[in-house]
Amino acid sequence: APTGGCGTPRPTGVQNGTITVAGTPRTYVLSVPAGYDPARPTPLIFAWHGRTGTAAGARSYFGIETASGGAAIVAYPQGLPVTADPNDTGWELTASGRDLAFYDALSAELRATYCVGSAYSMGHSFGGYMSNAVACFRGGTDPGEVRAIAPVAGGGPFGACPGAPVSATVIHGSNDTVVPIAQGEGSRDHWRAAAGCAATSTPIAPAPCVAYDGCAGGRTVRWCQHADTQFSGHGWPSFAASAAWALFQATP
Repeated sequence: APTGGCGTPRPTGVQNGTITVAGTPRTYVLSVPAGYDPARPTPLIFAWHGRTGTAAGARSYFGIETASGGAAIVAYPQGLPVTADPNDTGWELTASGRDLAFYDALSAELRATYCVGSAYSMGHSFGGYMSNAVACFRGGTDPGEVRAIAPVAGGGPFGACPGAPVSATVIHGSNDTVVPIAQGEGSRDHWRAAAGCAATSTPIAPAPCVAYDGCAGGRTVRWCQHADTQFSGHGWPSFAASAAWALFQATP
């Protein structure tokens, strides 16, 4: 359905934005493709950086803008410090935390400003945890909710989720010594159970991903276990962006 921003031309390109949430200025980087059409709802992707990371840093290596071929608006939120160290940026993963409130406010702002279609979430490491938290609390098809997620080297959600089940591509390295693969397997198992998928799977592109069989409600859950060794197995695999975009395209 058209959002409040439909029909009004808006600037394209990469922009730095600020929005005040509960009295605190929150910043983000927004990438609007050159071919953005204010008359056509465009997918919106939230892309969350890892711990000690930045929004600009996430944009520099996630590769989702290239993978989507200019077919999506991408928002890169900036985290706040999670300890006394001002460079120790990250996310609060709770339903009442400042970062879910940030997501809600930014989602509403972008929907009011741009012609936005379905929303999705992806992230690396701590950002993978945040993507799982967003889906846990804001999974669904209503405005302000996400339909699919692609957490990389993350974990969670933890406990019951009030949001609707989502489609998910969970990416994790078997050699990850920073976030053990058991965390990614926990994410996979949560979303597979929530979507009613079978335990059997079928290989899909890009390798090494598989898709679980028999998921309910048109959802899909995919698992991509890789053997990369860069950054203690905790890096961003070369196929991550294409795997994320393939899921988002399959979940309109």
